[in-house]
Amino acid sequence: MDIYPQFARANRNSKKDHGQVNFECIITKHLATPFYYEAEAIFTHPLDKIPIGTRIKIITLEKTEDGHYQKSTDPDAIFEHVFIPNCDYAESDPASVLSSDNTAVDYRNFFKEGDLRALKWKNIDFQK
Repeated sequence: MDIYPQFARANRNSKKDHGQVNFECIITKHLATPFYYEAEAIFTHPLDKIPIGTRIKIITLEKTEDGHYQKSTDPDAIFEHVFIPNCDYAESDPASVLSSDNTAVDYRNFFKEGDLRALKWKNIDFQK
């Protein structure tokens, strides 16, 4: 479950994009394997309303002799630690709903206020 708005590219998975769902599928493909999973929304400033991305950490665990769990010592164990930017690449993705005219300032205003009208969109008219 996503608790903050994400652009589709940050969440979806395709042949060239590995969003959050790609890393969640690692866990669902190995249901019998114990994992430590952490997803953290990363903000530029503490008062921002929308995160600039998500940090994901997945560590394979193994049970110790005393019944506790620890990081797996298997060299082939799954370990992922990634940052997924919460943005849309309009200039290289024809499916993007954003205009390629967006600037860093436009994105900054969007992340700060959470107002979709801060970004330039293709064929979308927001009611004021």
